[in-house]
Amino acid sequence: MVLFWAPSRSWVLKHSLQGAPPDAVCAACAALAAKLEPVVAAVVAILEREGLNHHDVVSALPFGM
Repeated sequence: MVLFWAPSRSWVLKHSLQGAPPDAVCAACAALAAKLEPVVAAVVAILEREGLNHHDVVSALPFGM
């Protein structure tokens, strides 16, 4: 449930980074990904605990997992 509040890439681009140069967008997305890392780590821990973390699936998250 906690992931529902996380902003999507399109929302960030539309509301926060409109008109920004690509390098600024990339830096902002990397900063956001770093801030969300504890959420991702918690989700991975839950998946591991429940035996649901299938390592043969390629991550769709930026910067992988």
